[in-house]
Amino acid sequence: MKRLKNRSNVLLKLKPTFFTFKFELGIQRNKFIVLSLITALVSFVTGFLFFIMKFRNLDWELWSFYSNSLAFFILVLVFSSTFLFSGLLCSEYKKKTGFTILPLIKRHELLIGKFFANYLLSVGVAGVQYISMILYGYYFYGPPFIYTPLISFGFVMLYLLALNSLITFFSSFMPSASSAIIVVLALFFFGFSILETLFLSINPYFEPLYSISYLFNIIRESLDPRLLINYQHRFSFDPEMNIVWWGFPTVEGALISLTLYFVVFFLLSYLIFKKKGI
Repeated sequence: MKRLKNRSNVLLKLKPTFFTFKFELGIQRNKFIVLSLITALVSFVTGFLFFIMKFRNLDWELWSFYSNSLAFFILVLVFSSTFLFSGLLCSEYKKKTGFTILPLIKRHELLIGKFFANYLLSVGVAGVQYISMILYGYYFYGPPFIYTPLISFGFVMLYLLALNSLITFFSSFMPSASSAIIVVLALFFFGFSILETLFLSINPYFEPLYSISYLFNIIRESLDPRLLINYQHRFSFDPEMNIVWWGFPTVEGALISLTLYFVVFFLLSYLIFKKKGI
C-alpha cells in the first residue's frame, strides 16, 4: 500500500508537467507539419535530385551518399529549432500564458514540459531527414543497410538538446521571439566563426569544442564506419600560417561538450525564468 501511495504521489507531481507537455504539442502541431514538409523537400533535393543530376555515375559508398545528403542539414536543424524554441519563455512574459495558471503549475514544470515537447518535435523533424535519406539510399544502393545512421542520429538527438537549450537561454531574457531569432542566427552564422578565428590567433592548437557549429561535424563524420581510424585526419596543420585547421571532434569530445552545453544553458534558462518577474 505504501509503495502504491508513493507511486500515486509521483504521478500527481508529474501531472502538471505532462499536461504542459501535451498542451504544447497541440499548440506547435502546425509548426511541426510545416517544418517536416520543408525538411522532406530539402532531403528530396539533396538526397535524390542532386544524386541523379550530378553524381549518379560515381562509385560512391552508401555512407558517403548519406553524408552528402546532410550537406544542408545543419540549416534545417538551426532554423527548425529557432522556429520552435525562440518564443519558448519570452512568450510567457509577453502573453502571460503560463502565469495565468501559476502556482498550480510551477515554473520548472512549465519549462520542462514546454522544452521537451518542442524537443520531441525537433527530433521528429530531424527524423524526417534520416528516414528519407535511408529510403533514397536503399533505392540507389539496395541492401544491406549500414548501422552508422543510427549512431549519427544519436548525435543529432544530443546535438538538439544542446542547441535547443542554447536557444531557450536566449529566449529566457529576450523581450520577444523575433529578437531571440536574430541573436541566435547571428551567433550561429557569425559569432562562432569570429570566436574560432580569435582563439586560433591566440592558440593555434586550441580545438573549438566551444563552437556549436564545429560540433555539428561529428554528425556527418559518424556516418563513416572508419570514424575511429580517421581520427588522425581530423585536423591539418598549416606551417606557413602556424594554424591548425580542425575538421571534426572526437566522439568523447563531442559527447562531453554537447552534454555540458545542454546542462549549463538549461540550468541558466531555469534560473533566469525563475527569478525574472512577470
